[in-house]
Amino acid sequence: MADALRFKIENGVIAFTPVDPAAVGYLDTWQTPGGAAIDTVTLAAYTDADAQWSCQVQTATIDASANNNDETVDATWCSPAKTIPNPGESSWAINGTYLQDVIDEDGLWQFLYLHDTEECFFYIGLAGESSAPSAIGKCRVLGSTFGGAARTALTSTLGPLPVSQRFDAWIGQPGTAGVVIEGLSNTSRPGVPTAADAATAATASSSGYGTDEAAA
Repeated sequence: MADALRFKIENGVIAFTPVDPAAVGYLDTWQTPGGAAIDTVTLAAYTDADAQWSCQVQTATIDASANNNDETVDATWCSPAKTIPNPGESSWAINGTYLQDVIDEDGLWQFLYLHDTEECFFYIGLAGESSAPSAIGKCRVLGSTFGGAARTALTSTLGPLPVSQRFDAWIGQPGTAGVVIEGLSNTSRPGVPTAADAATAATASSSGYGTDEAAA
């Protein structure tokens, strides 16, 4: 029997940048600044280095909420009452916790406060920049807790930040091409190979073996 799949976040990153509808060529379907795909966008597109956080973040999730619209059919003289499931599309929100960085002039707390209620592009990379697994999309930014208890490391809650539309996800092992799921079209495609993938393929080709054989 195969071992269960396990994954640990050891080099995650989250980034935000305000959506600019006046940007050249802007479309509502953009999931990143400039409309780049999840497997080609880089963190440089997200405002600047001051809008990217890793070491402050403790947890970050995109959580689904069911949209239940069940229909109830009343009982009659010949049949019992029943409920007919009629679910709507799920809604999503970003939630998390982070070490409160109110002593940092370019911290996450300040960004959330300054951009409260604004629509922003987000990037959540569970293995860092330009790698699966990751997610991109748009959300509404909301401020978070200021202050806390005495003589303890202060933390703040991130979110819930409502996600504006179905987000894109890049699924796969870190450093591999993986599979890109495009949320708005609900389709999937192979991801773009990373530089590490290309190097592995070149090594395998020069050795005369296939990738799996070379790895063996």
